[in-house]
Amino acid sequence: MIRKRLIMTKYRIEIKWSFIYTIVSLAWMVFEKEMGWHDINISKHPLYSTLFSFIGIIIYYLALREKKVITYNNTIHWKEAFVAGAIITVFITILAIPVFYLTVNVISPLFFRNMIDYAVSNKVYTVAQAESYFNTRSYLLQVIGGSLSMGIVSSAVIAYVIKTKKKS
Repeated sequence: MIRKRLIMTKYRIEIKWSFIYTIVSLAWMVFEKEMGWHDINISKHPLYSTLFSFIGIIIYYLALREKKVITYNNTIHWKEAFVAGAIITVFITILAIPVFYLTVNVISPLFFRNMIDYAVSNKVYTVAQAESYFNTRSYLLQVIGGSLSMGIVSSAVIAYVIKTKKKS
């Protein structure tokens, strides 16, 4: 119990921002659905869904900046910021799994069917190709892989930006 509390205290900022990211991403899924990007305007989905990347980068920046100010008294090295970002990435990736299932089962249960229909009717894929790409297993792997890769890259870049600069 004490060890668990120490871990929670040590990673409080990372956990907090992981939940913020998760709540914002869930709200984004509702926004996408309401904008029709999961049905009537599905042709816009690939382009507009990438806009969330900018929101994600802002959240990572705010998280690492808070880590710099609160934990490291406004002095942080690249490695410390990167590790904090990597920890956030792991938490976000874990939380992305229930968000994904909530999205495809509650928020937008016809998403895969609509993507398949769109891809086939626009001759992007055959039925078999579309069904093998637009399904729970395929997208879950994309969610996990995308969360990890984008999180690590974002962490590295943002860590470089916020690291404490050496005075000349």
